[in-house]
Amino acid sequence: MKKKKYEKTFSLFLGVFLLLFFEFVLLLFLFQKKIQIYKKIQGVVSNNSIILVMNYQDRKKIYSNSFLYVNGKKKYYEIKNDLGIILQKDGEDYYQIEIVWDKMNYKNNDSITMSIKDKKIRLIEIFQIILEGD
Repeated sequence: MKKKKYEKTFSLFLGVFLLLFFEFVLLLFLFQKKIQIYKKIQGVVSNNSIILVMNYQDRKKIYSNSFLYVNGKKKYYEIKNDLGIILQKDGEDYYQIEIVWDKMNYKNNDSITMSIKDKKIRLIEIFQIILEGD
């Protein structure tokens, strides 16, 4: 018996299968791909070094990383001096650290904004944050 055009379902099944396959691949990609999150840190230039005042978590990040970004450029830094706790405010300790890198072209008392690696999150988590809304 000869089938009519509207009775042929192979192309429909093929289309649905391809759509489900691509959605599955997209979900795998969203769960596998990770994006690096950066944290901004403020510093002040003093005698060819940069003075940072930060809490304990930021201090750990400074010690665990070997480079940071200044004006979009990667700078490898070295910790020159760690003065330890210099301030206690609202039950939180703040530390002072001096860092240095090669070819510093800044004057004394210049304020510098730097970015340092904070953590990695999966792409799917970004969509979860968007779905939660304001």
